[in-house]
Amino acid sequence: MTAELWKIFGICIIGAAFSIILRQKSPEYSYAIIIVTSICMLTFVLKTVLEPIKQISEKLSNSGIETEYFKIALKAVGISYITDFIADACRDVGQATIASKAELVGKTAIFLLSVPLLMSVLETAIGFIK
Repeated sequence: MTAELWKIFGICIIGAAFSIILRQKSPEYSYAIIIVTSICMLTFVLKTVLEPIKQISEKLSNSGIETEYFKIALKAVGISYITDFIADACRDVGQATIASKAELVGKTAIFLLSVPLLMSVLETAIGFIK
């Protein structure tokens, strides 16, 4: 993991340097380098995180514990990361308004994803009251 971490840091530094160099002469290539570097980092993070997620999911399945809530939590985390990635990319190219709208869409998606969880909690609370 440590060697891979240093590789991704190296990619970040090289991508940032190329972006700065190209920004003056051709900003569109600078933005492309930023996006490609970000996608490389995102891919690394996803590859690194998938194995522990599989292990946790298998442990929950083997123990008989319901995995529905775990899946909802994972989806919410994924949506938040992707939303943050897209919003930062929009800000990098000077589109703060679009970035804020992307964040609004992400927050709405997380809310809609959590509605079944909220309904379950509400039904449990109503059951206790009755």
